[in-house]
Amino acid sequence: GQAEAALTKMSFERLSIYRPAVLMVDRVESRPLENLLRTILSYTVQRIAPEWVTTPIDVLARAMCFNSFTKD
Repeated sequence: GQAEAALTKMSFERLSIYRPAVLMVDRVESRPLENLLRTILSYTVQRIAPEWVTTPIDVLARAMCFNSFTKD
């Protein structure tokens, strides 16, 4: 929201804003709500169509790297 709007106003030659789905990553810090969501997803939607809800961090990282070297 606000951060994206502020960055857009800065008129960068190129700006990529990523809005991935839920990132599937094991975290060190405690995030109870996220842990609950991951548990629910792992047993339901993730088995049916994981690309709808989750984004593996390696897939996101590859896409970001690819995009940074691609000319418009």
